[in-house]
Amino acid sequence: MVAAALGGAVAAATGSRAAGAEGAATYLDINLIFITATLFMNLLKESGGVAFVVRGILRRFHRQRALLLAMLSLVLLVPGR
Repeated sequence: MVAAALGGAVAAATGSRAAGAEGAATYLDINLIFITATLFMNLLKESGGVAFVVRGILRRFHRQRALLLAMLSLVLLVPGR
């Protein structure tokens, strides 16, 4: 990203227009969010954090089936898998 920023600064200083980068740069922040979220969830899964959370939800809400389903669905939605 540093190289792209320096290249953009040089291009802007020379007066050239780089219109091709506008479309791809629009979604850069969204892509970085997805990449870091995937990395975080994989680390959490490998360390046993997801199993710990699911076990805690099962212990706490085992008698309230609707709430249990909602909580487990939320856990499944967080990693996007």
